[in-house]
Amino acid sequence: MSTYPVPLVPNNVQSAMQLASISVLGLPAPTSEKDPAYSAVRVGWQQLGQPSQFINNDVAYLRCITVDDSVNRQRDQQTVSNPADMNDPPQSDLQVWTYMRVWQTFWEFYGPNGFDHARAIHSALFTQSIHDTFAALNLNLYWIPDSSCPRRVPYYEDGQWWERVDFEARFNELVTETTVIPLAASVEIQLYESQAGEVDDFVVVMPGEGYGEGEYGGGGYGS
Repeated sequence: MSTYPVPLVPNNVQSAMQLASISVLGLPAPTSEKDPAYSAVRVGWQQLGQPSQFINNDVAYLRCITVDDSVNRQRDQQTVSNPADMNDPPQSDLQVWTYMRVWQTFWEFYGPNGFDHARAIHSALFTQSIHDTFAALNLNLYWIPDSSCPRRVPYYEDGQWWERVDFEARFNELVTETTVIPLAASVEIQLYESQAGEVDDFVVVMPGEGYGEGEYGGGGYGS
């Protein structure tokens, strides 16, 4: 089993942001899928549609996407031993790629307290508790401290003005991808001279337990 973290998918990030938002807004920790806290902080783009709320209900919607950023184009690569390869000598190595991926979370706050709820989420990002929440969930997410302030954007619908406040923040995810690289256990080397033809044929074996720096079999060319 790989010791490297698995790259995140939208549901991972959205679930983490939902739980963090519930905590920041002082709602009781949810205990089931039908808990009222999940109704107060909802994840957008649900497969079966999104139920609406009354004009005086305080409800937040959030959604998470990856965004293009120059940091995505910078990748580091190294080759390390494969911890899952128990052969002696080993038959594979790991090629490890690491890079940053940028996630953007959008919050939409509705209801009479939406502006203050947006302020609370924004301020919470400056505290350690949000980062501790991500760490407890084994998420390699790190807030980028360059978020714009919440924006009040009321909209007109059904003959009345609805309160709405938008806020978004970006987070870096340290992504690790691995590829297994097969190794050769041994290499056969054949030596030829233009006049005499083949003068030696020997095998070089990969170092392993009991082999020292390498075993050689075959003739004694050059000895």
